[in-house]
Amino acid sequence: LCGSSNLRLKCLFLFQVLSNVEMAPQVQAPAMPAPSKPEAPLRPSPVRAGSVAEKCKSDRAFKCKECSQSFDTEHALNLHVKYIHRSKED
Repeated sequence: LCGSSNLRLKCLFLFQVLSNVEMAPQVQAPAMPAPSKPEAPLRPSPVRAGSVAEKCKSDRAFKCKECSQSFDTEHALNLHVKYIHRSKED
């Protein structure tokens, strides 16, 4: 880094300047206050396999003619056909 004599002088000068600079004192963040009362523990709740959204997939109005997927909007169906089925033709 400091190959030539001119660069060595600059490096030495910067080192002396930086070594004489006092660092600002470190300020500690205030401690978090303790909670006033302990929180109640979480209780488990029963969960069923599958969801309501999965049951409604067959009720969608726009069905793909090439696979078993169905969509809520014609636009979504058109995008599906364009990027999934027609992209394989290219």
